[in-house]
Amino acid sequence: MNRTIFHQPKNTMPRIESFYAFLSVDEESGNEGIVGAPMGPIACMPLIAADEARLSQIQEIAQQVANLTKCKIRLVKFTKREEIGFIEPKEAKCANNLLPARNAGWSVTTRTT
Repeated sequence: MNRTIFHQPKNTMPRIESFYAFLSVDEESGNEGIVGAPMGPIACMPLIAADEARLSQIQEIAQQVANLTKCKIRLVKFTKREEIGFIEPKEAKCANNLLPARNAGWSVTTRTT
């Protein structure tokens, strides 16, 4: 029997009051979008970071995206926080075969037992 096991590591940062994001900029319109890049088995992850240590880890990826796309990428820091709601769990935490492996912050292992 295949079982999907979710593992959510503990959060290691205090309250996040600001974060960094890499934005693409359209030359003609000036419109912006959050830059994403493939990371491991995940098709595309947004290039955002909540501290300078993570920022330095993704900065080279942003540079590679700029090189490949020939697009200017802007680094910005967002500093205003406004909580607008919560998403509460609706099902038991330890259910088998719940969701695909693409939930941010979760790693998923499938084991045969």
